[in-house]
Amino acid sequence: IHSGGKHLLDVINEILDLSKLEAGRMEMEKVHCAPASIIGEVVSILRPRAEENGLYLEVTYEGPIPALIDSDPTRLRQLLINIIGNGIKFTQKGGVHVTTRLREGDSVIGMVVVKRDATLLVVTERGLGKCSNIADYRVQKRGGKGIITVNRTEKTGDVVALMEVLPADEIMIITKHGVIIRSSVSQVRVTGRIAQGVKLVNLDEGDLVTAVARVVPEDEDEGAEIGVPAPDTEPVEALTDE
Repeated sequence: IHSGGKHLLDVINEILDLSKLEAGRMEMEKVHCAPASIIGEVVSILRPRAEENGLYLEVTYEGPIPALIDSDPTRLRQLLINIIGNGIKFTQKGGVHVTTRLREGDSVIGMVVVKRDATLLVVTERGLGKCSNIADYRVQKRGGKGIITVNRTEKTGDVVALMEVLPADEIMIITKHGVIIRSSVSQVRVTGRIAQGVKLVNLDEGDLVTAVARVVPEDEDEGAEIGVPAPDTEPVEALTDE
């Protein structure tokens, strides 16, 4: 009952968010959440609908999945309800089998809802980043393995963040050693999906990028908190292709 009521509240909030979505002002939340728990909630909500249609609804975890991921649990839940709900709707006999899998050593680090005529910013832990056109990422069938957006090397390190940005946006990057830099997206030119990117921040030895956030202007979301003041530093000069 609690999970069902929470989902109903999320649906109401989603309806209320439509005006923000249409205006390109809706922000994605990024918090620690448990994917297995969210999948379990969704299956519990939708299983009665499947049984009413004479169908089974099962989940299989192929290999380990992360205990926690950084994502938007509400949007992820809505996405799963939509996908699994359509599976039930268009299945006439048998049932719906939900399978989760990740390649060995891989993990999910984020999710983006495309709501603006924007580009996709990808940042790696070694301080490299790039902007690519959303059109470079073709639409695939659910359950696919996806396409490469970064050729991971020792020079790039792991991907730590991705987000939808416009040239007028600003971002804040924080490192493991507590260093913060505020920079304009306009300094990162748009490149192809498979490009390695440019240097966004000069890191000291042993330091790594841990998080990236978009600065929300006051006129876009009144009352929004950036959380960290802009440092009195000049933009990084080494914004050249690596």
